[in-house]
Amino acid sequence: MAPATVEIRYGGRAFMLTTEHACSSYGVPVLLDAQGRAYGPWDIATSSESAMFYRVESYARAIVHLAVTLNPGDSALTTLAEPYLAVPRSART
Repeated sequence: MAPATVEIRYGGRAFMLTTEHACSSYGVPVLLDAQGRAYGPWDIATSSESAMFYRVESYARAIVHLAVTLNPGDSALTTLAEPYLAVPRSART
C-alpha cells in the first residue's frame, strides 16, 4: 500500500489518518491530532469535562469508524481506515 493521508473532522477538531508517520507500521495508519500526537485505534484521542462533571472520552477507533460511517462514498478514507479498524483490542499497548 502506498503512503496515504486523509483528513477527518470530529467534534470541531481536525485529525489526519495517515501512513506517513513514524508510528505507522505494516500499512496500519495512525490518527494524528493538530499538535502531531499519534493515536492507535485503542488510544483515547479526545477527552473533555462536561457541565455535569462527567468525563467524555473517545477512542481514536470510534472517531475513524464514525468518519467512515458518515462518508460511505469516500473510497480513500474507507481503504485507509480498514487496517486501522481491524487492529484487535488485545494489540493495545
